[in-house]
Amino acid sequence: MAEEGDEYRNIHGSPTLEDLGLRSRPTVQDSVVGKVRSCSDINRLEVAFLVLSIIAIVSAAALTVVRLTEITVSDGDFPFCIVLLINSAFCFYYILHGIFRERPHEMAVFLFSVGIIIVYIVANYITGTRNDIKLARMIAIVVVGVVAVALGCKIALEYFLSKNLIFLTVGANTELQAICQRVFLFQGLLKLDLQLELSVLVFIIVKQLDTIEVIILAVGCPIALGWFLFGSYIPRYEKTLMMCFFWALSWAEPAYVVYRIYLASKDLSDKDTLALSAVSIAACAIAIAVRIGLIAMSVAVFKAFGKGFKEKVFRKS
Repeated sequence: MAEEGDEYRNIHGSPTLEDLGLRSRPTVQDSVVGKVRSCSDINRLEVAFLVLSIIAIVSAAALTVVRLTEITVSDGDFPFCIVLLINSAFCFYYILHGIFRERPHEMAVFLFSVGIIIVYIVANYITGTRNDIKLARMIAIVVVGVVAVALGCKIALEYFLSKNLIFLTVGANTELQAICQRVFLFQGLLKLDLQLELSVLVFIIVKQLDTIEVIILAVGCPIALGWFLFGSYIPRYEKTLMMCFFWALSWAEPAYVVYRIYLASKDLSDKDTLALSAVSIAACAIAIAVRIGLIAMSVAVFKAFGKGFKEKVFRKS
């Protein structure tokens, strides 16, 4: 009789999480950053991805540090090394945050960042001085990076389709789930924007700067960091004034980056600085594209103000 009753409830009762394609008992816990998966909830594919990605990141960082000990600040490889270390640090954050918080957008940002690192390394090896350390770094990153990217694509797609942690965060309300997706994408682009800003900054600093540019960088760098932190809190408070202030300061960095592209384009005819100038222009162009995408996504987030997302997600904050 019990079995018949269970069968009746399965047929006529409410749909289960399995019916919706979700895990029946996901192991999550609340933290200061929101809901986070515990280590016991990480599957074998995700573990393999974490291990391979960490190996690639640590290998690249270690070989880059070794290279830094062999060169001077004036060496053409110096800015590439610093940029690689910055991007490696961001990648480490992306994989941990992407896996333990099931963020498909940050997984996508990680994959994009790996692509940037590979381009940096290959360009630096082809156009600069060649040695065994740079060759080993390039081979390790390309081989392990490609495998990690393949696994990351599969995992990111699973996260995007299942929306397990989003379901546990905002419930079954489809409108709130869509808003949650937009907010997560906004936050991912905000971090990528900061990553690219720092990378562009490194390429700028190694150039000979005049007094005006030193002042611009001295004032602009704290503003850029503050702009990032300010943007991070917008979804929590949903204040129109905050978003307007965020938009008002969003033009400053792209304007300066366009100016730097103009200056770097003048150095393309110099063979000694060709590689650095070309990569600088590419980094600046990507930074502008990401900033445009970030502003567009901020408009989508702004349109979701007052629809219950803040109360649902940050009610315990």
